[in-house]
Amino acid sequence: MLKCRNLSNFEEQKCSSFNINIVATFKTGMNNYYTYAYLREDGTPYYIGKGKGNRAFVKHWRSKSKGGYFTPPEKDRILILKNNLTEEEAYKHEIYMIAVFGRKDLRTGILRNMSDGGKGGKGVPAWNKGKNGTCPPHQIEIQRKMAIERNKNYKGENNPRAKTWKITYQDGRVEIVKALQPWRIEKGYNKLGLRKLQLKEWRRYRDLVAVEEVAQAPPTGALDAL
Repeated sequence: MLKCRNLSNFEEQKCSSFNINIVATFKTGMNNYYTYAYLREDGTPYYIGKGKGNRAFVKHWRSKSKGGYFTPPEKDRILILKNNLTEEEAYKHEIYMIAVFGRKDLRTGILRNMSDGGKGGKGVPAWNKGKNGTCPPHQIEIQRKMAIERNKNYKGENNPRAKTWKITYQDGRVEIVKALQPWRIEKGYNKLGLRKLQLKEWRRYRDLVAVEEVAQAPPTGALDAL
């Protein structure tokens, strides 16, 4: 606030008018937006957002397909990047910061943001944007296609985390299977039946007598390090 003392009447009127405008701007919230970052434990950011009030410190609504509410980290891992911004300035800074760090879903960086930021979100909508917390059908279709493209090389046997199973048939045959789910679907076995065999609650299911998980071999060189 400017001091309006020891001025001529005309100058004092101008000064008072200027102060009134500042107060009015503050009360209407024109400059009460900020941008923020959520940090991993190693200090690198994983989400950039924009908001006002306690926005950075409360749960965000994501689409149901993304798990519903998104919980922020501890307060010491929430960083206010810029404050005292207009909404338009906050949008611009959000877009800039997302562009700097890049998005994991596009394989351009380290952020979990699902949009490029800005009003309404550019590209795929962000977790906490969209009318009534929902995405238009065409944007949902974009997300679906992106997910398929991302995961097409990691299904079934190509999935590095797929477990290996030993299947024993009633006639004594043994089959080693990696990724049980696609094998089960192809052979026409019921998921519950295989589960009962695995838990040894059933002695037989159709032509099978045992389903056992095979211990994974350690990575190459891991034994040498012991």
